[in-house]
Amino acid sequence: MPQTSSAPSTVASSAPEPCALAPSAASPSSTVPNITVPRLHTSRPGRTRINFERWPAAVRSAELAHGTLVRCGPGVRLAAWPDTPATRAHVLRELLGTKLIPILISAAWVWGCAGEPGSPISCSTRGGGRPKLACARTMRVHEFHYAATDLVACDGVALPTPERTVCDLLRLEETFTVSLAVTCRLLVQRGQLSRERCQAALHAGPGRHRARALTRLAALL
Repeated sequence: MPQTSSAPSTVASSAPEPCALAPSAASPSSTVPNITVPRLHTSRPGRTRINFERWPAAVRSAELAHGTLVRCGPGVRLAAWPDTPATRAHVLRELLGTKLIPILISAAWVWGCAGEPGSPISCSTRGGGRPKLACARTMRVHEFHYAATDLVACDGVALPTPERTVCDLLRLEETFTVSLAVTCRLLVQRGQLSRERCQAALHAGPGRHRARALTRLAALL
């Protein structure tokens, strides 16, 4: 069982491997498809899992000043790590834990299709009730339903696919800004989606706000 690191001197500095949409068969213990995930710890004795949230604030501040750490959304990452979906998923995992998933603009940020993850972070429960939150003010928690086919796993974080994320943004955002339109176009490119596929997904999904989502999609693509 890997131990949580408490100081920079114990950190394994190897960078996460890039995430990519390449689903494989789910394991018997999970219904969420897998994609390529980063190796944030090794099996060798003495190596550690990085948990920057458990570092003392003074240590994080010092390492940020030294350039060892850099800001990454609501958290930090090693400067040696590339800014990839795997790295951003790792940052949100430390904040959300395993019972919440990033959604909407926060999921788009993980996919690299939004400049910021939003504040507060948009997330949803995965069933089984709302978990107790230590930092609820930094999150906006919804209770949406996601089928297993709507999700992929990235560094231990269940993440809505680009298709589901773009459909959610088209349906649920009250104000559809130019910035959101750009984000949706990038998600379409990321998921290699067509207008017809997005239309089919919207018709198959929740009926609430479907009409406005289809209107926005028609103007988008």
